[in-house]
Amino acid sequence: MTQDARLRLEQAGAVVFKDASANKGGVTSSSLEVLASLAFDDPGFIQHMCINHEGQVPDFYQSYVKEVQEVIKRNARLEFEAIWRENEETGKPRSVLSDKISIAIVTLDNQLQHSDLWNDLQLRESILKDALPKTLVEKIGFETVVERVSCSHRIGMAQS
Repeated sequence: MTQDARLRLEQAGAVVFKDASANKGGVTSSSLEVLASLAFDDPGFIQHMCINHEGQVPDFYQSYVKEVQEVIKRNARLEFEAIWRENEETGKPRSVLSDKISIAIVTLDNQLQHSDLWNDLQLRESILKDALPKTLVEKIGFETVVERVSCSHRIGMAQS
C-alpha cells in the first residue's frame, strides 16, 4: 500500500498502522533467534533450541519463546501507545508518525555506532544485562553470551 493510500484511509477515519511498525516483532524474533545461535556452542544449541528426533521440544526453547513473545508484546505496546498518543495530541497521521519513529531509531543507531559509548565498560555491561534475554543468560551465563556474541560480531565485521 502506498503512503498516499494510507493517508487517504486515515483521512476517511480508518485506523492504519504501517507495516514498518507492525513488522518489528518479526525482526525482534529473528534477531533473538540469531542471538541464541551465536551464544550457544553447537552441542548446546542442538540440545536447547532444536526439536529432537522424538519430536520433543526442549524446555529451554519453550521458555525462550515465551520470553521473546513478551519482549515483542512490550515493544509493540510501547510503540502503539506512542503513535496513538502523538496522533491524539497533534493530529498527525499514524503512518507519518510510524515513519518518524523508524527514522529516529535509525538515526539513534547511527549516532551510537559513531560514539565512544561502547568503550564505557560499566555502561555497556549494565545495558547488556538489561537487554539480553534472561532465559539465555541464566542458561549459559552473561560472560559466555557476551564473549561468544562479541567474537561473532568481530568476525562478521572483519568479513564486511
